[in-house]
Amino acid sequence: MRALAQRVGVTPGTIYNYFSDKEEIVATLALADWQDALARMGAVAAAATDLERGLSDLCDELNAFSDAYRPTWQQYEGGSASSCLTRYHRMLREQVARAVTERAGRADLSPLADVLAEALLACSVNADLGTTAMGKLASALAAGAPHTEGGQVS
Repeated sequence: MRALAQRVGVTPGTIYNYFSDKEEIVATLALADWQDALARMGAVAAAATDLERGLSDLCDELNAFSDAYRPTWQQYEGGSASSCLTRYHRMLREQVARAVTERAGRADLSPLADVLAEALLACSVNADLGTTAMGKLASALAAGAPHTEGGQVS
């Protein structure tokens, strides 16, 4: 906090007038970028010509956000992006699920939206998964696209 205060030219006490701790500073800084990422996810989902392209593009947007913050996360809360996201996990999953369904105009994916959002989040924080894995999942879904009736997958 002292180094940050020095860098921005204020006393540490001044920072604590606005932020209770480092976590709140990181969350505040990331919020604007996350809102921008959600807007881009909505745009790519709406523009997708098929499920595979849509999920891959969503994954790319999440990866770009994660890559931008990975160095911060590695210094924060035990050095892992996934541990940093744990506190806000449900909220993030719901926001990504909306990009999958509402913004993509894919109401038929509603029963799977949380699972797909979870997979997208996992791909964004685990370098060994990524866009290729999401594309394969989308291909498998498209090949055996579930039909929904009354909110139930059949």
